[in-house]
Amino acid sequence: MRRSLRLLAVILMVGIVAGYVGDWLVRDRVSASAANEFLDDLRTIGVRVPRDTSGRILQQGDLSTAWIASVDALPARMQALAGTLKGAEGQPALGLVRRGPWSNIFLIEARDSMIWVELTNTPKKICREIALRAAEDPARTAYLTTLGDPPKPPDQIDPKRFCQENFMEVRFALIDPLIELNRLTADVQKAVASVPANAAQKTSFVGSAAPFQVGQPAENSSAIIESGPDRVRVAIPNVPLALCRLALQVGPEAFGMDAFEHPDGTAFRLAKWQSSDPVCRTLKGLLAMSRSKAVPKSG
Repeated sequence: MRRSLRLLAVILMVGIVAGYVGDWLVRDRVSASAANEFLDDLRTIGVRVPRDTSGRILQQGDLSTAWIASVDALPARMQALAGTLKGAEGQPALGLVRRGPWSNIFLIEARDSMIWVELTNTPKKICREIALRAAEDPARTAYLTTLGDPPKPPDQIDPKRFCQENFMEVRFALIDPLIELNRLTADVQKAVASVPANAAQKTSFVGSAAPFQVGQPAENSSAIIESGPDRVRVAIPNVPLALCRLALQVGPEAFGMDAFEHPDGTAFRLAKWQSSDPVCRTLKGLLAMSRSKAVPKSG
């Protein structure tokens, strides 16, 4: 009898534990799915908002969800879902499903060619979930920041360090990769053209592309141009993965350069069959390239 009771107790306990584990797994999958959907929606906003010919977003500063909806840049999931965050009076609801809750306020701001999104009072668990999902596919989000840290591409962030408080503000930077590629090629070509032909120098330079917008102040840029006796080298840090992918695919010629470089200075270019993603991940946000100086013909 006692053995039967113990066996029954063990069976009940196993059932209870299995139920908790199953519920936890379901909740975890739901949380991961919600984070992925949220990042997909942000990416949609990032490439749909109207811009001028330079890529600058037409309406600068704070963007209401009503304006984003009026220009057809608000994803369907964000327009009306039960249990979602509300916009201001007369604005559509936002499809950010609250399973925690996620946040009290959802702020969107345009700065030049980039869109910044802020979630306030985000719980640690949700923050880490978003950071993990963003790192899996950094093309959806160009930069992340919290706790006053400098913005970084998501694949260069440690979620535990990134989300160490119980509640925090999480900021996302969104880009249109094609627009930023055009801006970056112009930045590099302008910087190289400004170097005197016979100069031997190493200086910083500024530009208008995304890495410059989130980098150091203009007067103290961390992008470097080096001019030596036989070549010019450009190195730009903090390049988001989506932009790096496109840069390697179009080739160094689009920048007016001869070759890309690994951090150790080894020159390379992608083969036609080669994927740019693993190469960009090894570069860790540093896009470097070089060009040989033309040797004047004698006589």
